[in-house]
Amino acid sequence: MSEAQLFNLLHELRLAGFRAELEHQLQHPSYADLPFRDRLLQLLQAETTRRYRNKIDRLLKAALFKYQAEPEDIDYQHSRNLDKSEVLGLLSCDWIARQQNLVLTGASGTGKTWLACAFGVAAVRREYSAAYFRAGRLAEVVKFARLDGTIGKFRKRLSHLDVLIVDDFVYRGTVMRQRVALVMPPF
Repeated sequence: MSEAQLFNLLHELRLAGFRAELEHQLQHPSYADLPFRDRLLQLLQAETTRRYRNKIDRLLKAALFKYQAEPEDIDYQHSRNLDKSEVLGLLSCDWIARQQNLVLTGASGTGKTWLACAFGVAAVRREYSAAYFRAGRLAEVVKFARLDGTIGKFRKRLSHLDVLIVDDFVYRGTVMRQRVALVMPPF
């Protein structure tokens, strides 16, 4: 089999990470000294890494986070009154596996939205699906989905999410009936 045939086959099999790593290995003669299994392991790890990164990129894009908040950038200043060990525990995302909710409260302007997005990014990095909505916008989407008959489809989409971030849930402009409608079906 020629090198071109091999690369075409890798392309057909959608093994882009494997292919890129193989090209890298072929361009660097030092890899020739490595045992076959070690080289194969590196090729497979490159493909696994590519697939993981693609999945994370896809999940991040679909989540529509307001901020691309990196968990490593959380500011634990005394004025924010954040318990670092508690935040680090939440960043482990065990609460998601236990199907628990997380409610962030605090004064306006203290960074709750940014922190919620950081928790969302941490969840996505662990391959959980997530979505971000402002409560008012979510209420609008629910309202229009009811009107155009797609509410079932929208609820199904939400039910498949691992994490749903609803920002400003208690915002004064959102009517209580609409807020309840977000989480409870009509009777």
